[in-house]
Amino acid sequence: MPHLSVFSIVVVDFVVRPLQDIPVSSSTYRFTKQLLANALPEDSVVRALLIRQARVSEKPLKVSFLMSGGSYVWSPDSEHVVLSGGVDYGFRVVFVDSELNSGRLGFRVEAGSVIDELLGVRGVFTVYGAFRVSVEPVGASVINSGELGVGLVGSDYVKVSFQTPTLLQYPKHPRLGVRESVHALYPHPVLLMLSLIRRWNAYERFDKVGLSHAIYAPYELREVNHSIRPVTISVGKTRTRGFIGWLILRPVSRSEARLRNYMKLLDMANYLGVGRSTSIGLGAVKVTPIRLGNA
Repeated sequence: MPHLSVFSIVVVDFVVRPLQDIPVSSSTYRFTKQLLANALPEDSVVRALLIRQARVSEKPLKVSFLMSGGSYVWSPDSEHVVLSGGVDYGFRVVFVDSELNSGRLGFRVEAGSVIDELLGVRGVFTVYGAFRVSVEPVGASVINSGELGVGLVGSDYVKVSFQTPTLLQYPKHPRLGVRESVHALYPHPVLLMLSLIRRWNAYERFDKVGLSHAIYAPYELREVNHSIRPVTISVGKTRTRGFIGWLILRPVSRSEARLRNYMKLLDMANYLGVGRSTSIGLGAVKVTPIRLGNA
């Protein structure tokens, strides 16, 4: 019997309009999360999910930074940015609906409940105790995991754009006893695939992706060009180094199965990001195909 996917990705987009200038943290996810929490009722399933997922490493609910003009709003050089009154901004909430969530979170969250609650977030709300903001949903979609990668297969090259600071971790070595996270300042294909494989396997019960894909990645996802630069970002009370920019990869795998897996993992990153702290908007990426025949 053919395998049926067991997880789907719910995406809800919002438009936000401050009613006056508002100074916010340079990592604007704090603003979007507070706005969302203030707009939800006390008995909200989404509110409960935000609380419960704080204790698990892979968080199924992800809230983006603010967006303006197609770019994310954040600043590496200042502790604050100012949102302009009367200007429209956007943000996105993504929820991964998987039967494996209940084991990690301790309760079952239905995708329908999440969609209904998020689509009900509309009106004028107060943030930071004094500033008024209007918000309304502008679109919703559901992507089945079986659909991922279809638009990337057959590409001559794949461009991965890291749009917010990305924190790709080196694996912790058990013999060294290093507790803190050590982040790379370049998206090595091995680390990129390791992050995406772990994320995929956290939600998919049957169609697991093996770690061998990470080992083969430098040979089968070859780096062609890049423009990567390191940046500093605050995560909680800690300032840490990550990177932004873009990387172009050329898929050359002779294995059609591995090639499909690479593409579905990269496509998943379009919605779930890559690396650490994607639930607060870090590691947001845009993956696009490049086909020479269409140039």
